[in-house]
Amino acid sequence: MMNIIVVKIVWIGVLKMSFKFGKVLLEYIGDEKRIVIPEGVEFVSSYAFVNNKSIEEVIMPSTLKRIGDEAFSECSNLKVVQFNEGLKEIGDFAFSECESLKKLIFPESINFIGKNCFEYCINLETVVFKNNSNEEEENLSLGDYVFSNCESLNKVKIEKNVEDIGNSVFMSCSSIRNIQFPKGIYKVPADTFRGCSRLDSVELPDDITSIGDWAFWGCKSLHRINFPRLKHQEYNEECECVNLPLELEIIGHHAFGNSGVEVVVIPEKTFLIYNDTFDGCGCLQKVLRRSGDKLKQGWIYNFAYREELEKYLNKIGLDKHDAFEISEFIRKGKAHSERCKDKWNKIKNILEKKEATPHFIKYCESVKYLPSITKIFGESMGDYK
Repeated sequence: MMNIIVVKIVWIGVLKMSFKFGKVLLEYIGDEKRIVIPEGVEFVSSYAFVNNKSIEEVIMPSTLKRIGDEAFSECSNLKVVQFNEGLKEIGDFAFSECESLKKLIFPESINFIGKNCFEYCINLETVVFKNNSNEEEENLSLGDYVFSNCESLNKVKIEKNVEDIGNSVFMSCSSIRNIQFPKGIYKVPADTFRGCSRLDSVELPDDITSIGDWAFWGCKSLHRINFPRLKHQEYNEECECVNLPLELEIIGHHAFGNSGVEVVVIPEKTFLIYNDTFDGCGCLQKVLRRSGDKLKQGWIYNFAYREELEKYLNKIGLDKHDAFEISEFIRKGKAHSERCKDKWNKIKNILEKKEATPHFIKYCESVKYLPSITKIFGESMGDYK
């Protein structure tokens, strides 16, 4: 069994070190403003510097691979952190409430940043993730709330490929004006830009397939969403147009609620939008639906309750009994179930003969459950075009 060694270094106080699983910095006790962590340290333990009000600058050693949970949390005077190439992981809440941090440049080697890692770094202005020059480096994963409530953050540059991004990563970053969403991501998670009141343009990858609940809620300045495949503006009136990615299938609850969007172009592949997706959008004038190379006036149909589904089935020509039976089948998620595949195929043939759209059929197959009520509250969004 290896011993735990306490190393005294006069110019930075006391570092408690362990050599059991590589060299681990367990704790720092001191009041120096500038900390240079010694070479050889591979892991800064959780809470090692927590709530230290003296530290203003930290230099990481080239050997460091991981920073533990809350390692530098609440170091309110910490202004500069120099990360080393070779650093792989930064834990949950590691730098949360470091109110004096202004700029972060992450090394190419970083591949994981834990939840709430930099939340409430209220003076943080710039975040840069360097590009992977080494193809063998792992892609980046960002946990939930990583930069939430960084109210001064106005420049975000993500050159590195991203594998996964959690919910609420930039929530309430009220100074962000524009951002290019990282490649490799197929969804905009829930609450990603919620409350980013100055965000006016976003560039999304071509292959985004879903936009989560509340993703752009409260983005009152948002007028443009661009993506590379669209080379020109297709709608040219005085108001600006939000063109959504061509592969987009699902837009979640309140996704653009209380935002500044004026004209929205829904892609042809989109089959699910909720009744509250654009709630509170006082500037919204038109919703256009892409059909091939053309744009049509109209909305996608959405069913919040079984009764709305039954009403639509009546409209396309099914009698009352069949409309009720089929709406019940879909409501219970049976069109989504492998066990009911044969019966669903028979129903699907009936719907196709009644000229139900492919979008409607795809929607039915996505339903896992719909509530049933005797009275429908609110209005449906309209019919398929």
